[in-house]
Formats: sequence, C-alpha cells, structure tokens
Amino acid sequence: MSRIRNFAIISLIGVFLFATIPLAFGGAYEDIDVNDIIKMLNPPQQYRFAFITVEGGNVRVRKEITNRPGAGKHATNTHGALLEPGDTIQLRDYLEVMHFSVIRATGNTVTTTIRVFYEDTAPGISE
Repeated sequence: MSRIRNFAIISLIGVFLFATIPLAFGGAYEDIDVNDIIKMLNPPQQYRFAFITVEGGNVRVRKEITNRPGAGKHATNTHGALLEPGDTIQLRDYLEVMHFSVIRATGNTVTTTIRVFYEDTAPGISE
C-alpha cells in the first residue's frame, strides 16, 4: 500500500512540475520584495498571464479590476486574500495582472518575496 501511495505522490509532484516548467522558462520573470508598501506587478506588455509563488512570510493580495462595482481597492495589511509561504496564485487575464496588488500581512516581520513568472499564453493553452 505504501508503494502505491508513494507513486501517487511522486506522480502528483511530476504533474505539478510539468505544468510549471513552461512558465519558468518560456516568458519573463521578476522578484518583488514585499513590505508595508503596496506593490504592483511590472509585466512586459506582451505578457498576459502570471504564475506567482510566495516565499518568506505571509502576504495579502487583491486583483480588483477597476471597471467592476466596488473595485479600485488595493490589498491592505489586514484585507485581501491571505497567502502563506509556498502558496501559489495564477493570474489568467491581462487585467488581473495589471490590477494585482500585494502587501505584507499584519504580524509578518520576516523578509518576504513573491516570484512572478509571466507568460504570453495561458498555462496549458497553445495558440
């Protein structure tokens, strides 16, 4: 039974790595140091999608698109989706990429970085 379980875990890891390899090597990349000041992404214009990982400490994120009701708000230290180290998020639309904001979460005192991989096509979709 443990042999089957180990194979399943390795298979899942392999699927995850296979799904993310094109993101890591096919587009642009940036590291953003996150602190108590709101940060936005800086994608090259041709890239419409992003894959983001969190390292170091907790952050809060939002991806409000300004033409939607109640939009135009950025993440704050206490509001927005909480992401922890090791969490990932995909932005699947150019507007999400352009309106994504991140800030260090309340109580986080460690150095925190988000690693952003940009792509010009959505993961798993070829044009």
